[in-house]
Amino acid sequence: MMSNMNQGDPNRLLQMLAAKTGRDPAAIQRQIQSGDTESLFAGMDPASRATAEKVLADPGFAQKLFQTPQVKEFLQRLMGGKQ
Repeated sequence: MMSNMNQGDPNRLLQMLAAKTGRDPAAIQRQIQSGDTESLFAGMDPASRATAEKVLADPGFAQKLFQTPQVKEFLQRLMGGKQ
């Protein structure tokens, strides 16, 4: 479950994102840190991009989003079913 995530998970999630997208983890991290959303969201469909931009712009929305059963299930599958 998301509440069980520890301090090592951001790097793990970054590695999984890189593996899923075929992108360099260091480049993804630089894009996140610099706020380079154009490169970060390149290739996303418009609806996914709009949601991702809203999550980054509104921490309250992100918190609500990450508490939904659908997102929790998705993240669990992304992390290989581990809790």
